Amino acid sequence: MRPAYIRAWITLLTMALCMPLAHAQSAASVPPRTIHDITALLDQYQPDPARVEALKAALNAEPPKTDDRIRLAEFFARRAAAAQELGMIDGQIADLRRAAEYAKGWAEGEWDILNDLATAEIYAGNFLNSIKIKQETLRAVAGLRGRELSTYAQIAMLLSFVGDVREARSALRTAEAVGFQLPSGAWVTWGNLWTNLIERARGAILRAEGKHVEAENAFRKALHAIEEFLEVAPRLASDVSPLERWRGSRDLTERLVAESLFFQGRFAEAEVAMRNVLKSSLKRVGRYSSATGLITAKLSEIYSEQGRYRDAETLSKAALDIFEKSGSSPVSGPYSVARRILAAALAAQGQWAAAARIFDEMQRDLGSDPETLRRMYVINAELMLALIKTGRAAEAVPLLELGFRSARERLGEGNYRVAEQRGYLAIALTETGQRNRALAEFQEAIKVLLARSRADADEESDSPARVWRLAIILEGYIGLLYDMRNELRQPGFDPAAEAFRAADAARGGSAQRALAASAARAVAGAPALADLVRKEQDTKQQVATFYGLLTRMLSAPPEQQLQKVISDLRARIQELEKERRQLFAELEKRFPAYVDLAIPKPATVEEARGALREGEALVSVLVADERTYVWVVPKTGPVAFHATGLGEKQVSRMVAGLRRALDPGAVPLDRFPEFDVTTAHRLYAELLKPVAGAWKGAHTLMVVANGALAQLPFTVLPTEAVTSAADAGLRFERYKQVPWLVKHVAVTQLPAVNTLVTLRALPQGNPARSPFIGFGDPQFGRDAPPAALAPVALRMRNLVVTRAGEGKAVDWMPYSQLSPLPDTREEILA
Repeated sequence: MRPAYIRAWITLLTMALCMPLAHAQSAASVPPRTIHDITALLDQYQPDPARVEALKAALNAEPPKTDDRIRLAEFFARRAAAAQELGMIDGQIADLRRAAEYAKGWAEGEWDILNDLATAEIYAGNFLNSIKIKQETLRAVAGLRGRELSTYAQIAMLLSFVGDVREARSALRTAEAVGFQLPSGAWVTWGNLWTNLIERARGAILRAEGKHVEAENAFRKALHAIEEFLEVAPRLASDVSPLERWRGSRDLTERLVAESLFFQGRFAEAEVAMRNVLKSSLKRVGRYSSATGLITAKLSEIYSEQGRYRDAETLSKAALDIFEKSGSSPVSGPYSVARRILAAALAAQGQWAAAARIFDEMQRDLGSDPETLRRMYVINAELMLALIKTGRAAEAVPLLELGFRSARERLGEGNYRVAEQRGYLAIALTETGQRNRALAEFQEAIKVLLARSRADADEESDSPARVWRLAIILEGYIGLLYDMRNELRQPGFDPAAEAFRAADAARGGSAQRALAASAARAVAGAPALADLVRKEQDTKQQVATFYGLLTRMLSAPPEQQLQKVISDLRARIQELEKERRQLFAELEKRFPAYVDLAIPKPATVEEARGALREGEALVSVLVADERTYVWVVPKTGPVAFHATGLGEKQVSRMVAGLRRALDPGAVPLDRFPEFDVTTAHRLYAELLKPVAGAWKGAHTLMVVANGALAQLPFTVLPTEAVTSAADAGLRFERYKQVPWLVKHVAVTQLPAVNTLVTLRALPQGNPARSPFIGFGDPQFGRDAPPAALAPVALRMRNLVVTRAGEGKAVDWMPYSQLSPLPDTREEILA
């Protein structure tokens, strides 16, 4: 590597590492990187068999033989409460409806029963039913201005959930108008409760409009208000029932705060808030309640989107345990949500058989409810992939076709989610031998999945879960291109070049994005550019929200859909997509350098070749689930394309074995591990030797690899088979005779092909600047956190450093005595 190139790389890497520090969270808002405290807290709450039996007895009780309507209303309300705790939502709704009939005209009880019924309908997914019930509640509270305000605010919130923002705003204005008519004395007593309801509704409307930052602010105002109210609530409650309802309202409000953070991609903050809700729910209703189970499942979903699949697996299993031991029905919505999240976490960890078993369990339990079955798994990518990976692709094809057609009808041909569905279908078609059709579906999907300007951006953004799904689809596409490479090669289309481009997209990760962002800042800075970027991002966020809302609306049963609202949503999405395309086009026209760097395209063969200098060759390696693909792009000449049968697990084991000698830790010299030259040569023979003709004339190899291979310096691969022998003289002297790759060619390793293109496209730096190298670790020495707190232990040799003073070195000290550098451990580990 040339010194200038080294300086450029180190400077950009340092910028990438330091980038998150400008937005670093305070220590109080950063959650633990483990869930040991959550699982320990859950374990404190054990099931109460006696209570479960009492609830079942209440559920099976017969109504009293009386004509007293109030007694009958109270009986069915109590039985509905038992059904709720047991997770039997249908039974709860049926009993609450009967209770509401008997409670008509009962001023003290009808309000509470109708409120509970409206809430139950929400949990069942019947938002329109809930809105109708709330509108009926207005009759029951006529003249009671405080309750009218509460009801209108709740109606506004529900209308925002179904996308009817115009009517939601009208209901909110009515609630506020009623509030102006209330006496000041009532506001002194109940004002914080009413403020909570109004701000909660305002936040829901803002969220429906895609204004997540503004929604978060409203939800936080609502949370502050309900917490202030709870300070005085105990002396206002006639019994424990309203007090528990108010505490539940507080938990719901903080959950809305957590969800608004989640939608902004602020997963760590969302985790903190959802943890708080879980702890509060445990104190309020214990572990074995449907409310606690649902919150636990929601928290596991946050972990899943963060790519923390093992934590997501643990908590989704805990949620299922809660539902099972509390008597919840397997066909209930929360139960199905927890199973879906568990299946996704298992699939993401490669536990395909376990994920497929969950599919079979859901099919068995939901077989009597085909509509719920369709909504829960036909559109679930991980469950379909589990079928494909376990040899059941033929079973997955019709389900994926149904899911793809449904998604295309609802969201349109160019939508990212539709393209994902199409990609999964292509994988299944490949596995069933329908290669030509699979290729056509792949190519249509890839057009959208790799599109530079995503006018259809959805609420997932670039979360680890979405990146993982994209990689699965791209690996399937690359495999098909390799298998069909001979029959597809024709003028104008080179399957090797197309697969090369897809591989760079599949491989691109956090390091590539951080580097691209740093490089983009190097060419940004103009106020006009900053304004355009902000507008484009805001529009993208709004489109994301509307798509999420439209998906929820269209996933509801037909009788629960508002066709006018759906039509209005589609029109608004089209307007925003058009606006975003115009903004992006203006960015590309006025600031092409920024767009090239901030939103890097997967590198093509020609772009990579253009970034190479004389005597250099690029080696691109993609480790997939079952195969490893290798491309060699020389400065001139044809591209070599090769695949080997080494899959991800096998490569990982081989690299782990080699790294034991490369990174042995603090061990005595006489116990230093042997380097496995046989395994190292096998990697060379499988990966580089078959394509040696394309790189043999180069003096430098630019190597791009993913997965475990990214942790292995290719310089230590022997180019010929050798055997380990005892040292004849000095320790390790025999290694001098090994024909290491580095003896033949210099090697530079990069995180992605686009990294090379980006670095070589940067403006020339100031030649007079001083060289710089930076190391980062929150704590260097003996006070460093124990290894158990981090997935990977960071090690540094105990080098000495110079402390400068007045232009010269004044003393020396071991690095372990340096001051900590906070907030950098996660970036280094990534």
